[in-house]
Amino acid sequence: MANQGPVNKQKIYEQIEERTGVPKHKVEKAVKHEFSRTAELMASGDREKKEFPSIRLQYFGKFDVHPKRIEYLQKND
Repeated sequence: MANQGPVNKQKIYEQIEERTGVPKHKVEKAVKHEFSRTAELMASGDREKKEFPSIRLQYFGKFDVHPKRIEYLQKND
């Protein structure tokens, strides 16, 4: 799939609704829940102990805090 410009979330929700039969408001709620939970996990890192969780989103990837970012936090906290 080629880059076709800005993403229109509402169009994506509508396409998912058409394909699955799940109402658009439920699709939107499910998507937002996944990313709000991810944001919570990312914010839960302990800056004092320099411990930050890795987060893996199925079919999307694994996200870690880069070691250089931890070094930066240690120097600038």
